[in-house]
This record gives sequence, structure tokens and C-alpha cells, in this order.
Amino acid sequence: MRTLLAASAALGLIAILASVARADTYACVNNSSGEVKIVASCTVGTNASPCHHNDTCDLIFASGTILQRLVADFQNNTSVGGDGEISTVSPPTPAPVNPATAVANGIAGGNLVYTKSVSIPFPVMYVTFSAQADEHAGTALLMQATVTDSGGNTIVCQPLSGQTGLGGGGPNVFPQWYTLLHLPDAGLANVANCNDGGGGAADCHDNAISFTCCAQVTPDSGGTAHSVNLGLASSTGGLAFYERSTIYVDGSPNPGGNLCTGHGLP
Repeated sequence: MRTLLAASAALGLIAILASVARADTYACVNNSSGEVKIVASCTVGTNASPCHHNDTCDLIFASGTILQRLVADFQNNTSVGGDGEISTVSPPTPAPVNPATAVANGIAGGNLVYTKSVSIPFPVMYVTFSAQADEHAGTALLMQATVTDSGGNTIVCQPLSGQTGLGGGGPNVFPQWYTLLHLPDAGLANVANCNDGGGGAADCHDNAISFTCCAQVTPDSGGTAHSVNLGLASSTGGLAFYERSTIYVDGSPNPGGNLCTGHGLP
């Protein structure tokens, strides 16, 4: 009997510990010193009690996971000629592609090719994009990720947000845009140059592309949500395509405020 009671007590303790391990952990983080004070619960992104006027509540451990997947989508569009490709001829601009003003068929500043309302209860969010792509006549395929808060404020993900100059990267580098694909152009010689897609010189199909980015955001609460957006542009106005894409959005706590910050050379 004693053995059974001991075993029962041990199982009960394990269950309690497992329950505690799965619980969300909140902290009041001092904005000046970075001191972290663990609390039972607080309102994320505010200094409401039990935090104080110089604190910010942070969710530092969410339901047993540090990085939490919020979105896992894919695109395999069949509306463009039935081939699944998503394309653009729109040039980029330094301004972000904003879903409040963008249209799917092209604007100055690229096409809005993806937008989704996402509740992000964390101070840091991450976007991961992968696909296969091609382009025509030596243009470069460019992409951009932005996030818009409930107040309509749009920011570009890092590391692109702070980039205001070309940075010596050549003619296919544009401020606040990733250059994900640029194939050699045959030029006046009109060399076949692979042309496995039948679109002419430099039409080399099905190249793997990807990017990741991050942004510090104000955590959503009380039913608010952010809008995560992807823009697609062409460096020269030539056709650029992608297909078979996956889009992931993740969130995480930010203890000490050190995530998604710049890091210089040693």
C-alpha cells in the first residue's frame, strides 16, 4: 500500500511539474537597467500592475516553447495560365509595400503578393520565405517583408529596414529590398544561355530562393492583430516569377531586449 501511495504521489508531483513547465512565464523588465522580475501574470507590452512605471511586461516563456510558429502557409497559385507562377514587372521603391494602398496587380513599389492578419503576442516576430523562381532578360527578382500594426503603421523587416543607400552592391541592389535572383543576360550576342523555360536568353527556370527577417513589434492583446506582407518587384521591369513557396511567421519573447538588434564586426 505504501509503495502504491508513494508511486501515486510521485506521479502527482510529475504532473504538477509538467503543468508548471507548460505554463506561460511573465516578467516585468526594467527599461533602464534591464533587470528582469518574474511575475505570475501581467499585460504584455504595458507597465500595468504588477509592473511599474519604468517597466515593460514581457512574455519570456510561452507554453513550453521559446520560438512559437504562428503561420505556416504555402502558395501554389494556378490562376496565372494554370502554371502556378506568381509574377511581376513592377519596379521597387524605397517605400514599403503597404496593404492599405497596394493592389495585387502592381503598384509603384512592387506587387503585394501575400498579406495575412496575424495575432503576435510577442515582442519579436520572424518571417521565413522559400520558393523556386526565374526571371527574363537579366532582370533581378526582388522581395520585401513588412509588418503593419493595428494602428496602420508599417515597418520593413530587418536587416532591410535601416538600409537607405545602395551600399556599393551594384545596379540590382535597392534600398529595403532583398535581391533574391539575378541570372546573366545574354545581351546583344543573344546566346541561348540555358533558356530551359522557352522565354529567351537567360530564361533559366526553377532556381531555389529564400530569405529570413525579423522585427521588434508591440505585442498584440485584446483582439488586436498585425498584418504580415510580402512584396515582389523587378529591378528593370522585366518579368520575374516565383512558385511553390512556403511562408512561415514565428514569434518569440525578448528578455533583455537583445533580439533582432544590429551586430557589428568584431
